Parts: sequence; structure tokens; C-alpha cells
Amino acid sequence: MDKLKLRIEKFNSTIKEKLEEFQYNFYHLKFSEPVSENEINEVQDFFEIPIPEELKILYKELGSIKNEAGESYAVEIEPVPYLLEKLKEENKWYKCHSLGLIDYIKFSWVNDRPEFNGVEQSKIEHLNNHYKCFGLYRFNWGLEEAYYLYFDKNQKFGWVRYHQDCFDDLWAEHLDGMLESSPANKNFEDLMISVVDQLEVGILQNG
Repeated sequence: MDKLKLRIEKFNSTIKEKLEEFQYNFYHLKFSEPVSENEINEVQDFFEIPIPEELKILYKELGSIKNEAGESYAVEIEPVPYLLEKLKEENKWYKCHSLGLIDYIKFSWVNDRPEFNGVEQSKIEHLNNHYKCFGLYRFNWGLEEAYYLYFDKNQKFGWVRYHQDCFDDLWAEHLDGMLESSPANKNFEDLMISVVDQLEVGILQNG
């Protein structure tokens, strides 16, 4: 995890140098409290497929990776206690029904994405069972779009882009192919470093 920690330190240093203080406070990336082995074991039951070792290390060493941007140039790699809380939530609008990719996409939209209701249940189940989501990031479309970060049964990582007005593109660009085979080909550190790289460029150009 050292490469990622160094990249985040450099990111925070660069945007602090280039932005006003209020902007820096908005975008800079923070960690949370590391979690225990017991908490990881508990969330493992909800992931259902083995959590990759790199993601476990993140949880144990850094807890999570987030900023306060919320809409554009935002990162939400959620801490384990938050995931567990939402997985046990009783309110149907705020409950994370599973850490499967489709369920997590719907969760990030307050479980209100009716376009998924017309999809064959077997396809939804396949995508939920084979791809597990642990967070997202947003670039420059605000709350209209997000990149969902996932891992597969081979312990590889990838992302899926979904814009609220482009449901057909979601399937054409990502999900149709994912029903056949997994496109995930990155390890966790490389995935997250590429995310930080993209955010830095976007923030410095448009933040």
C-alpha cells in the first residue's frame, strides 16, 4: 500500500499548493480509522466471494479513502463500519441490499433506479454474484454519473461508468460483456492510483 499512500500524499500536496484553502479542504483525500480482523471477517460474509488481500490491507491500515467533494471529483471508498451499518439498515431507501455491483449502484441512488426493473433477474443475479462493489468516484458530471469500483472472483479490480441518462450505454460499454467474462485486469493499488491521477488533472483544470 506504500505506492498508493505516497501518491495520495503527493495529490494532497499538489492541490494544496494550487488551490485556495476552502477548495483544498473540499477535495483533499483522507483516511479513516483502521478496522479489526473481526470487522473484516464480518463484512467478508456480505461480500460472499473472498476479499482481495490488497483491499483487506487498505481496511487494516488506512480504513477508507474519501474526500468531502460529494458531487464532482469525489472519492468514496467506504469504511467497513459504514458498509456494515448500511447492510443492516432497516429503511428500504437507505439499505445496501448487497455488495453486488447492481445492488451497490442502486444503493448509491437511494435504491431508486427503476430502469433495472425491466432487466432479466438472471442477469442481475449474475452481475451481483460475480462482481462486488466497494466504492465509487465521481468526475465532472456531479451526481448524474459515477464510476463504480469492483473486484471479481479472480481477485482483479475494475470500474463501471454509469450516467443516469445513459442506461443503454451502461450495458453496451460494460454489463453485456461482463455477463460473458470479467474485464477486470488491475490490482487495487494500480486502480486507485489511476483514479487519483484522473482526479488531480480534473481538479486542477476545473476544480
